[in-house]
Amino acid sequence: MPLTNWSAKVDGLVGQLLNQRYEILTVLGTGGMGIVAQAYDRYLDRAVALKLIRPEYAINDGFVQMFVREARTLAKLDHPNILPVYDLGMTDTEVYMVTPLAPHGTLADRFQNGPMTFYESERILREVCDAIDYAHRNGVIHLDIKPDNILFDRNDRPLVADFGLSKILQSGLYVEVEPQVGTIDYMAPEQIFGDPAGSYSDVYALGLTLYEMLMGQLPHREPNGIVIFDYVLPLSIMAVIEKATHFDPTQRYQTAHQFSQAYTEAWLYEQTVGDFSIGGHRAH
Repeated sequence: MPLTNWSAKVDGLVGQLLNQRYEILTVLGTGGMGIVAQAYDRYLDRAVALKLIRPEYAINDGFVQMFVREARTLAKLDHPNILPVYDLGMTDTEVYMVTPLAPHGTLADRFQNGPMTFYESERILREVCDAIDYAHRNGVIHLDIKPDNILFDRNDRPLVADFGLSKILQSGLYVEVEPQVGTIDYMAPEQIFGDPAGSYSDVYALGLTLYEMLMGQLPHREPNGIVIFDYVLPLSIMAVIEKATHFDPTQRYQTAHQFSQAYTEAWLYEQTVGDFSIGGHRAH
């Protein structure tokens, strides 16, 4: 669909009533494959978020199946830090998923004006890693972890979202992936080159996300996937990030819990040995 027609389509959504239940109130954001809107659920008298597929993708059976798979994956994962799915529906012209509203934005919003404090980053990382570790233990690899896919609810609780590229572990160890499917900036080398991915691939993305939280930007990365860091963070914290983002998957933390625990221990250690800061933020 041409951009002008897509813009008109987005503008025309406001005020629509889907399946006599969801009244679209406002558009919250648009992307290459769809939009997210705030809606009112007439049945349950509550505000919700609607994720709708762009029309040209809604007629693509493969994409619709991926969308449905994401909803079914979310429905099977019951964790306080994973965005739940309320409903999945279709009309003659729309395919949509219903989730809770996340009114406090994304993790990416939080470091737009500079690095986050170590204290805040530790709390957020711990909760996100708990959610990812839970998904892994239930056989699901996310494969697209990034700040834009970590939302915050009205209680400022982080919620891992967008399981559209997730895979089910084969034999509990790895998944086969197509090369460079996902967000390249956070993609582990094995994803870039189409090698088997696993929990260690999500750990890699979490490591880059943590670095970005603390520095306000991603590190430089060579075309072969090797990361080049600016060494301005405390050495104990850099050691944790380096291990999480090691080029060799076998040298990384093998679980999100191990990574989170290592960062918490490094953060506590730095509190005991001196007063340190980054970007003008104190560690505690």
